[in-house]
Amino acid sequence: LALKFAQYRAVLDAILSKADLDAKFEDIELGKSAQAIVAASKDWGPDGTQWIVRTALFDLLFGASKMIIRAPEPCALYKALVESKADLERALVDVFESADNAREVAEKEAMEGASLRYARVNTIKATVDEIVADLKESGYELKDSEPKARELKKNLPKIFWLDSRLVPEVVLAFNPSDTIQNHALVKSKKLILQDMSSCVPAVALDPQPRWTVLDACAAPGNKTSHLAALMLSKGEAVKRKKNRLIAVEKDRNRFKILRNTVQQTGADEICKLINADFLSLDPSTDKNLFSVKAILLDPSCSGSGLVKRHELNEEKLGDDRLKSLASFQKAALRHALAFPNVTRVSYSTCSVNEEENEDVVKDILTDSELCKHWRLRNIFPNWKHRGDETVCPGASNCIRIDSELHKTGGFFVAVFERDAPNLVFKAPVQSDEEEAPVKGKRKRADNVVKPAFSTAPRGCKRALF
Repeated sequence: LALKFAQYRAVLDAILSKADLDAKFEDIELGKSAQAIVAASKDWGPDGTQWIVRTALFDLLFGASKMIIRAPEPCALYKALVESKADLERALVDVFESADNAREVAEKEAMEGASLRYARVNTIKATVDEIVADLKESGYELKDSEPKARELKKNLPKIFWLDSRLVPEVVLAFNPSDTIQNHALVKSKKLILQDMSSCVPAVALDPQPRWTVLDACAAPGNKTSHLAALMLSKGEAVKRKKNRLIAVEKDRNRFKILRNTVQQTGADEICKLINADFLSLDPSTDKNLFSVKAILLDPSCSGSGLVKRHELNEEKLGDDRLKSLASFQKAALRHALAFPNVTRVSYSTCSVNEEENEDVVKDILTDSELCKHWRLRNIFPNWKHRGDETVCPGASNCIRIDSELHKTGGFFVAVFERDAPNLVFKAPVQSDEEEAPVKGKRKRADNVVKPAFSTAPRGCKRALF
């Protein structure tokens, strides 16, 4: 239903407007189950309620009304839709003459400049060649490259192709109208439904063999599983250490989704989960956190990159909300850079707002202390669409992905790298399982530095699961 809503959004907005019901559904009360869905879907941004409203509206007018009929509770949204059904149906006829015409309009608009459907090969469970063979066997045709727009039509045979613009080999692209989400490969998690742009942060981070990597705001877990696949492909399969990858999520409901994703994709072979606020983590109290070498930070954002430019209403977000998001993003990035042994941090958002992108990067680069130790890594140098240098000098080292131009979700990606990557900090107190040090004085190496965090007493409580 949510996928159909995205296709029918312009149609649904027109119906609501014609029925003069925009205000009625603006701040409608959601039931507990719908609230949980919104809370668990950070990528929807501040308009999560409206996604639910329009998804339910699509079901009422074009679907089987299962969402409405089987609503687990008579919330205000349920009552309002039932009460307004006659007005909504009249508005549909006034604007589009019939439901069939409305479908035709929705499908035509979806095909014109629509984002493609993407899936990432989960190399923990299968190889690209195996997935390609399975797709061909089930009736799909492999194309050498992206077909022209006129070929991307609903009635053509099922087609797919490898999209290696930014992510080598593992991202498959499909028709916008394709139903790949129903394929057995998706249900078995050999294929992960994930936008091409969403796959970029893990590739940009480029974790190296034997690194301990942390995903700071990990739910729902697609980037976590991508990191695990990258790490296992670089030699971790020889020694599948459980805590080589650490995934952190604060919200309890979203943590459950993260845990399920990690288990179902096979990422649990090397992944340790932490149900806690990333900002509360102190690496000096935990050896695993202290040893982290790279952090993927994809914090909550406005989600403005997920909608088309002409649908974007920046005033709707509100200055206060945008400032609040940017403040959190800056704090999270500063905290990531403060991990004593981290040498690389990727920062990404699915937002087009410079306040959440170049301004956040600028906050670091203009800090008199941080700029001494951190610099931007020039990522994907052949990608033409870069950060805005007029907003932040140096931002051309970052990349932007445009939802309409690149037919995927809009994204901003930056990677910070420590100027002295070989710097080693003194580790926390050893656990009892480790080998005791040899007695006697030992000269400290020149590149060993005391940690910036205070060392907590042994036995401190940790939110590790």
